[in-house]
Amino acid sequence: MSQQVFVAGVGMIPFAKPGASEELHHFLKEKLPEYMVPAVFVPLEVFPLTPSGKVDRQRMPAPEPSRLELAEDYQPPKTPTQKAVAKIWAQVLGLTHVGLHDNFFHLGGNSLLAVQAIARMGQVFGVELPVAGLFEAPTIALAAEGLPQPTGEEETSETNPPPAVLVT
Repeated sequence: MSQQVFVAGVGMIPFAKPGASEELHHFLKEKLPEYMVPAVFVPLEVFPLTPSGKVDRQRMPAPEPSRLELAEDYQPPKTPTQKAVAKIWAQVLGLTHVGLHDNFFHLGGNSLLAVQAIARMGQVFGVELPVAGLFEAPTIALAAEGLPQPTGEEETSETNPPPAVLVT
């Protein structure tokens, strides 16, 4: 599964200064729900347009491959519960690893992937979890709080990968 992230194209405002994308991220975080804040900002001099004057998404430049400008440095999960949650999130998001303080939505998560992650966590931990819980606790550190030890079902997730979901 390829990683999909919420990317925003931004017209050339004083964007060349270092930290401008972080300022914009913080501003939007104050105005929008967490899941609506773009993970990556791509500065553009001009938006590519179709002949009818709409934004041509096919010609939009791809974001630079990086750790998606996450505010936190990578910190590995420590407890068995945190490691199990991180493994589930990495599989759902199509990543190799997820850090303790990485935000599910900043890594490319969306509401459909959140449902998949919560369903898998419910299987692994043997509890029923509300999807809203991931919006309230979007990091491994927060999501793992209060969860019991894994029941051992996480091994089955490798042999039964999740169905692919294409979000356009």
